[in-house]
Amino acid sequence: MKIYICSHKRFEKKVPEIYQVIYVGPKNFSTANGITDDTGLEIAAKNEFYSELTALYWIWKNSSEDIVGLCHYRRFFVGRGGRLLGEGAIREMLAETDLIVPPKMWLPESVAAHFAEYHHAEDFELMRKVVRQNHPAYAGAFEKMATRHWLYPLNMLIGQKTLIDEYCAWLFPLLFQLEDAIRPDKYEGYQRRLLGFLSERLFNVWIEKNQIAHREVYVRWAEKNLAQRLHAIASQKAIMLNREYLASLSKKNNAFMSRRGEYEDLSSWCRVVWCSNGA
Repeated sequence: MKIYICSHKRFEKKVPEIYQVIYVGPKNFSTANGITDDTGLEIAAKNEFYSELTALYWIWKNSSEDIVGLCHYRRFFVGRGGRLLGEGAIREMLAETDLIVPPKMWLPESVAAHFAEYHHAEDFELMRKVVRQNHPAYAGAFEKMATRHWLYPLNMLIGQKTLIDEYCAWLFPLLFQLEDAIRPDKYEGYQRRLLGFLSERLFNVWIEKNQIAHREVYVRWAEKNLAQRLHAIASQKAIMLNREYLASLSKKNNAFMSRRGEYEDLSSWCRVVWCSNGA
């Protein structure tokens, strides 16, 4: 078993032995404490477009472990007590399900509309076309994904290597075709990671079409403080209870975030945010 920690900067945290740092992107620092995605069969040069998927590709083509997973240098699957999942817990979960995934991310609009708000709608439509052309049997699953108000995000997963291989064998040919058609090098900054963003949506299509048994496991965002975590929880709770209420909730929470300094301590400020959201 090996759970790979994708990182684009020096990673120093102590982690259980089953975890392996895999460095991606420009490696202008010492990588002696990990492996890199530019060895063996690889697509490391595409990292600015594929983000953590260059690590997933490396795992697919080079790892020989029976169980593999992918997390990020600041996002980890955690279990009891907030500890990183260990080998025993992972094997126990996978004895009852096929795949470990992050919790649903709830959205104020459909997945398609949400993508169009933050990226380019025409790229989503091209993804729909490419899926229909190459895998017509997946068209129904794609539409379910597109119209839902949630998705499993982050390109994080843990499962049997054979199952992850099946997913990668389906995913990467689609992404390579999309790369050729879209040419993401025309975009700047954040938007250049387009293939990573598209794959988050395709992951949900693959799960839906193949009816992959999966278990949601909490993800700890290591670089978020308590206030930021409470803000995220409150926003997600609001969407689940009443999606139409999110617009006003987000404005309210953003206002409270900007007024943090008006409160004497963090706990009093958190109580104000929590109560204002109807929690």
